[in-house]
Amino acid sequence: RLDFLRYAYSLSNRVAITTEQLAHLWRLCAEGSDREALMVFLAGSPEESKEGHDAKTGPAFSDEVRLYAFQNHFCSASLDWSNLSIRAYRSFQLLMNSLGDRAGESKAVDALWKICLSAGTEDVATKAMADLFALYESDSRPAGRGRSSFSSRVFECLVQVKDGLDQGNVTSEREAERCLRILSAALKRREDEPVAAAADPLPPPQPQQPQPQQEQQSPSKSALALSPVSSAFLSSVKSAHTPAEVLATTPHGLRSKSSKIAVGVAAKRMKPPSEERFALEVHPLETLASVREKIARHCNIGADLVRPISITGGCVPSSGIANGSTGKSQTKPPNLNAAPITTLVADVGIRPGCEMVVMLCKEALPAADDKKSAKDKVAAGGRGLLFDDDATFDGLFDTLFGILEALPTVPKLQALSTSSVNSEGRSGIAKASYDTHQLVWDILDFLPSNRNIANDVLRAAKGEGRGGLPPWSALFDRSKSFHKSIYVMEVIDSFLRPAVEILSVAPTSERSADVMAEQMEREASSFRSGFIQTGGFKSIMKLFTKAAGESGISGGGRRLRPESEKGNTVALRILKCCFLGSGGDSSSLDSGAIDDFGRQLLLEMPDCRPLMASLTNTVVVGQGISDKAILDTIQLLRLLLRANPDISEQFVTLPNDVAKLFIVTLLLWDRGISVVTAPASVDTGSRIRRWTEELLLSIPSLSKRALPWLIEALERIDCKSESTEEFFSVMQVLVQGQQNKEDGAAYRPNSSQLLELSTAVCRKIASHPRPQQVDSTVADVSTEVLSGCFKLLRALVESGGGEAVAEGVELLLSAFAAGQWSRDMRQQSSSNVPSNISLCDAALIDLMGAVFDGYLSPLNSSLVPVTDDDKSRQLGFDVVTAAAQACSGGEGYAVLVERVDSIVSTAAPSLRYRWGHNVSPEDKIGHRGVSTGPSKFTGLKNQGCTCYMNSVLQQLFMMPGLRESMVSATLPSSLRSVGAGTITKGPELVGKMISVHWENGNSYEAKVEGFDEATGMHTVRYAQLSPDHSRLNVSHDDLRNIPEEMLDEFFLYQGRPGKESGVFDISSSESNSMEMDGIPASGAGESSSEGDKSRPIDPPTTNEVTETENEQQSRRLLEEVQRTFVHLAEGLRGRCYDPCSLVEASACLKMEFDVWQQNDASEFAVKLLDKLEVPLKRWSPSQFKYLEHTFGLKQTKQKVCKECGLKTNREEHFMNIDCQIRGKSDIHEALATMCEVEVMEGDNQVNCERCKKNTDTVLQTAISRLPNMLVLSLKRFDLDYNTFETVKINSRCSFDQTLNMKRYTLEGVEMLEHAEKARTEDDKGGDSDAAMVEGSAGQASTDAEALDDPLSSLPDEDYEYKLAGVLIHAGVAQGGHYYSFIRDRGSSTQGRGDNGGDKWYRFDDEDVTPFDPSLIEQECFGGKVKKEQKWSDGRVHTVETEQFSNALMLFYEKVKPAENGSTVRNNAESSEPEDAAAKDSDVPMDVEDANAKTLVKTSGFDAFQPDVQRSNKMQSWLDFLINADFQHLLKVLIDSCLVPPRRGEAGSGGGSGSDGMDLSADEGGEAVLYSPWNTALLHTVVSYVFDILLHSPDKSVLKEWERKMVEVLRSSEGARLFVHELASRTRAVSSNWLRTYCTDCPEKYSREAAARIFFAGIQSCAKLDQEKHLLHQWTRAWQVQVDEALKYLKEQRRVRVVPSSLGEPYESLEDVTKLGAEASGIGVIISYLAELLDF
Repeated sequence: RLDFLRYAYSLSNRVAITTEQLAHLWRLCAEGSDREALMVFLAGSPEESKEGHDAKTGPAFSDEVRLYAFQNHFCSASLDWSNLSIRAYRSFQLLMNSLGDRAGESKAVDALWKICLSAGTEDVATKAMADLFALYESDSRPAGRGRSSFSSRVFECLVQVKDGLDQGNVTSEREAERCLRILSAALKRREDEPVAAAADPLPPPQPQQPQPQQEQQSPSKSALALSPVSSAFLSSVKSAHTPAEVLATTPHGLRSKSSKIAVGVAAKRMKPPSEERFALEVHPLETLASVREKIARHCNIGADLVRPISITGGCVPSSGIANGSTGKSQTKPPNLNAAPITTLVADVGIRPGCEMVVMLCKEALPAADDKKSAKDKVAAGGRGLLFDDDATFDGLFDTLFGILEALPTVPKLQALSTSSVNSEGRSGIAKASYDTHQLVWDILDFLPSNRNIANDVLRAAKGEGRGGLPPWSALFDRSKSFHKSIYVMEVIDSFLRPAVEILSVAPTSERSADVMAEQMEREASSFRSGFIQTGGFKSIMKLFTKAAGESGISGGGRRLRPESEKGNTVALRILKCCFLGSGGDSSSLDSGAIDDFGRQLLLEMPDCRPLMASLTNTVVVGQGISDKAILDTIQLLRLLLRANPDISEQFVTLPNDVAKLFIVTLLLWDRGISVVTAPASVDTGSRIRRWTEELLLSIPSLSKRALPWLIEALERIDCKSESTEEFFSVMQVLVQGQQNKEDGAAYRPNSSQLLELSTAVCRKIASHPRPQQVDSTVADVSTEVLSGCFKLLRALVESGGGEAVAEGVELLLSAFAAGQWSRDMRQQSSSNVPSNISLCDAALIDLMGAVFDGYLSPLNSSLVPVTDDDKSRQLGFDVVTAAAQACSGGEGYAVLVERVDSIVSTAAPSLRYRWGHNVSPEDKIGHRGVSTGPSKFTGLKNQGCTCYMNSVLQQLFMMPGLRESMVSATLPSSLRSVGAGTITKGPELVGKMISVHWENGNSYEAKVEGFDEATGMHTVRYAQLSPDHSRLNVSHDDLRNIPEEMLDEFFLYQGRPGKESGVFDISSSESNSMEMDGIPASGAGESSSEGDKSRPIDPPTTNEVTETENEQQSRRLLEEVQRTFVHLAEGLRGRCYDPCSLVEASACLKMEFDVWQQNDASEFAVKLLDKLEVPLKRWSPSQFKYLEHTFGLKQTKQKVCKECGLKTNREEHFMNIDCQIRGKSDIHEALATMCEVEVMEGDNQVNCERCKKNTDTVLQTAISRLPNMLVLSLKRFDLDYNTFETVKINSRCSFDQTLNMKRYTLEGVEMLEHAEKARTEDDKGGDSDAAMVEGSAGQASTDAEALDDPLSSLPDEDYEYKLAGVLIHAGVAQGGHYYSFIRDRGSSTQGRGDNGGDKWYRFDDEDVTPFDPSLIEQECFGGKVKKEQKWSDGRVHTVETEQFSNALMLFYEKVKPAENGSTVRNNAESSEPEDAAAKDSDVPMDVEDANAKTLVKTSGFDAFQPDVQRSNKMQSWLDFLINADFQHLLKVLIDSCLVPPRRGEAGSGGGSGSDGMDLSADEGGEAVLYSPWNTALLHTVVSYVFDILLHSPDKSVLKEWERKMVEVLRSSEGARLFVHELASRTRAVSSNWLRTYCTDCPEKYSREAAARIFFAGIQSCAKLDQEKHLLHQWTRAWQVQVDEALKYLKEQRRVRVVPSSLGEPYESLEDVTKLGAEASGIGVIISYLAELLDF
């Protein structure tokens, strides 16, 4: 209605609204929303006029009416602004500005004051405050409206607010907060500051609960607080010439040393490069020159050599909020290098927790120009803006203290907090009062100290009282003003501990500044003396120790109010200064010493318990006390406890366990609030914990009683806590029973305490969160608690042995369901491990097992170790080592060695042919050890140019249904050529001939000679390659004398890097019957699969399945796809899978280029899906149908004769839709091109079957069946007809997250044609009843709705798709890179795409990282992008370039998937025959054998899941074995049990224990025999080095291990055992170390390290007398055998081949079963090396 009125009045200038009508409208619109609408109507807001009004219309009313409306209605005192929003205030602002001076500044000011105080929203209040300041500072303000008027108005408002608070008015608190904000902003303003900045210093404080007073505040909190530094006061400080004048003009909050802030300093030297970090306390009013002097004194250099550079972390502008005239926060750290040395600390934005970077130079550098000093730019403001005389200034103090007393207390605040808050965000009465308290105190701290109060304090210190009262009684009369008492204490603190740093800003010379500083210190000392002597100390003590229930400062055990906490903080500083003087600071616990005054005070204290109770309550009860106050509390308490042992006994017996709460609270001190990141040097929280630790350990009475307290607290510690290092350190000291620092006595806990502690520690370890799956993560879980528990556990083991940890071990075993090592130890019959062990040793052994299996090693492939960081893992191994050492007789070492040996022997086979295993752990089917980030998916390794393949495979894998279908597809087990799950595995292959496929593409015949059940490896002997003897002139007899190929042992289904591919075929029966006599079953280099593609590869036999070569290639491709999908689904997360075998199998796709080169991803996708249909159709019909209905779509090409109307349809099957995007802006235009109508006429007429002649024909294409997964291939590669080269089209082609295909289907096209025809008939006046269209889906309605949307009858859900993936090509047509963006549908509802929680990932070969789908347009659409290049001179150059990364394939998933067999149109008709065919889906389609139904078939899961599980388990063990902490464990065992002492060290007579670990040689040169477990340890260590460590790519550790092994082999017994082990392995195949490192190892460093270890062992062994004797016999036997060969040559004149080993009758000299008795180990090694030379 108002809009209509405005429009009506604006049509004519002669008709206008009158003031009477306006007043009537104002009365009618009394509701809040109506009143706002009327105010907008009256103001004529431009925003409202845009809503359809003609700009040419005139105003609705005259200026006189507008002035009347503003003065009588907008500025009316009765207008309630609490219910009006920002729209109303904008109207007020617009009307006031448009009227200008005529508005009446007096009324406007009154209205603005009312709006500021009563506005219901903070936005309105903030804008009103800005306008209020603008009016007061405008040049056109009328007389009487100046500074004095502003001051009077502020005082008037404050008084009204105070009265309202006293009366309980619920809105007075909000008004007080607003008025205080106006006052604080006025104090901070400078005269030269622009008015525009007025709004910015007044941000609305957010409702919040009272927070602790922090020295280290977040930037947001600092931005809301008043800064106690202002240029208005710098001018006053600058004019001071005496200490008293300096203190009088200094802001109240900056007078004391307590205002200093802790910052970190990073002092750097260039030559030589070094850095020193330390903490430093600086004052906000201190100059940079003074800071330089402090740094110079600490670094012991000249001040002129210190050059401040910058500030890092937590710096904000000195003005508190605004920077310059913009009012925006400063974000860039200031450049201290260019700042004058007279600049103040506050002016450069130094804040608590930041770090100052300084350079320590060798020569003095020129100082910065001081002309820009901040002190020279100050202007009178602040107090000068408000106060004209001291009387007004004093009145402000009284008013502020009155407001403080009238504000609600904590109990009242809690009641108010339950009040409702209005839905529009208005603060109401529930706003927390702490912000208002803080605003008052910020103003008080900002202003100079009240002179009257300061003078009263000085008089009281001289013994002068008022009105006959004692000197301090009137000042601390809390009944009048509690907050004023706190203010008085702050003044006292400033006299006791003045901040001498503020003198650096005074305009004096350096000498006079030092004189003033000395004078200030003397005055402070004199004041301290007078304060104590006149009873000031007793008054403060009385306030601080007030009993409970008497409203003392400390609160008497109840929760402290914020003002009480503030009072406690100040009182603590005063008490500390009285005891220690001004020398006590917070740099260290021992800083400052008690002087004569302090000793006298201690002697005069009759009872210290009230003081100690109050000190503890400040921490236990208070929740807002500052960290500095807590440090003061600890210092005071330590002073009391060390003064007299009786006092310490009184402390521990304080009621309510306050001593226990105090110690535990501070040992675990953690604010729990986010603060500015600070360097460790200024971390007050850690200092509090360290001081508490020192306090506890230095007081004997505390040390005796603390352990039960800490045991109880341990149960409540959060496992995620990061502030427990000192807590566990104290407990460790108490458990170990170290001497007390004070009396030298050692206090050891009893056995019951140790048992209780071990139970608590084990319970805490068991409760530590652990990931249960390999791919799960415990995000940001700290292991500090776990590390502390391991430290304690080790101390318990060392102090109490197995008896102390017996009960706790059961908790660990139960929590992790781990087996008992002691029970397994008794059950095994190994000679290395004794079967009879004591209960204490059993507990220790079980502890080793619980920690080792449960927290250090991966127990199985589905679990990962809990200790995933270096610190906790190392401590866990320390626990294991300590438990092993604590066992008697070496049982612990024995069982540990047995466990480690089993791990090494299990993991070794998988590393036999792998080098650098944590880089490429599986080579062919493994997972890379380099983490790919936090993604839960596995990446694919790029073979160099196979990213096109990886991107498609990853898109297919991320389709859950397709992945499950492909992997579950079955194939005959007899045909499977890969996979450990095939039927032809293990012993069944022994004795058979196989054709092994190599990576070079050839196949070689071999015979399976054996199978190792333990390792799963086959022993294979390759057939000799048949040379062309006609060319070589070699007889068949000579060929038969050629020795057989050496045996090879490896995993057949895995192969070896660079050799076998893991694919093999079982040769025919004829081949299996052939003897391996040197004549191969097939020609060299010929694959058994080569031959005519049309004939079966294998000759048909009974009950055998035959395949053509095409079928065989397709089957192998499906097998590799299955293997890839299983590894991606089941493999270790964060690693990548190497699909090399799949790349090889993809050669059958006949791509345009070689499969190893770059190809088109679209081409690969289509050919891959086509090829997979071949084996699926034959062996898994149901999976074939699933694949067909997932991707298969049908396109119908339709011909319509224009003469007879005959429609002819021809369907074609496709897997994707090729979209021509040249000249198309989006995907819909590209799809529309596919459905374009083409008219064939003239010479292009088409023959009509009905007309029997060529007629004009309409051709069009549409989709007749939609797939469940729609693949759109964007044709970005095209032929350039100018150059006849392939080019890439990078033009923009947009697409949406959803796609509706309705208009591109056959039924949709026909409906559109019918609708168009109906419209044409209507235009011609034809019949509109109905029109029958041949071939249409039905009869179309002609109503208006149908004509508007002809496709409305088709349900959208049958045609709706949601984007599931985008395949990207980055680069040009001649080369580039492919990667994919894919939506994770794993958590989505099956078949539905409306899950808002779907996450997107970027799949880029090995790397899988999260992706933000909002960036799809930027990353995928293509087109041109503008890039800005900035030059050093400030110029910006904009360049528009093509975006070469754009979408190539789009994957859209159907929102409502069609069932198998259904189509887009006529689902019932088409699904019936296919459903019938699916009834026998388990029977292969093309197998005509009688036994076809009895074929044994296996799925991809059956074939490859065992491989993946084994691979995961092996990789987990390998990562564990190669870890540095595990290596450290082995080194500790070696040093303890194997390494012999060097000459000069303790020999056999110096052994310490009964364990019998002294293995040094005796005087005769022979070694002391190893015990069985020592022998086992040597075997384990040697196996670890040769089978694990030398395969590692980390060559840095090999040198150290080489030295360690050489040291071990210095022992003759160790060398003998090693040589025998080396010799016995010459009869093995893959575990033969000589063969491995002499012929097979491809890494030079590993070969050389192994050779040096071989040499060291053989050299030491050769010194043994027994070995010398056996080696001499072996040498003589070889001499005899060589002499016989020479004799034969001389007699027969023919060369006889000398065998590589000894023959009859000397065979026993090389029998490895008789090593040391008859056979020489060194001789066996030499003979085997000769054998290797033969090959």
